[in-house]
Amino acid sequence: MIQVIFANNGNTMVFNESGKQMPELQRSWLLLFMDFLKKNSIDPIKVDFTLPSGWKAELFACSDGSYNWRILQ
Repeated sequence: MIQVIFANNGNTMVFNESGKQMPELQRSWLLLFMDFLKKNSIDPIKVDFTLPSGWKAELFACSDGSYNWRILQ
């Protein structure tokens, strides 16, 4: 069975049946939600994100048009 772990810091860990990580599937759940917001005509840069830890996440656009984020403490 494949195992998926959602971390408090917005990242995702995916392990195959033998317990090895699958980096190609380990996309940040925060970035996946940003894609969802964009598809629903919401600018993710204008959204206030709070992580389960209580810390804030700051989103920013990259020069190639993609998005990334950092944790504000």
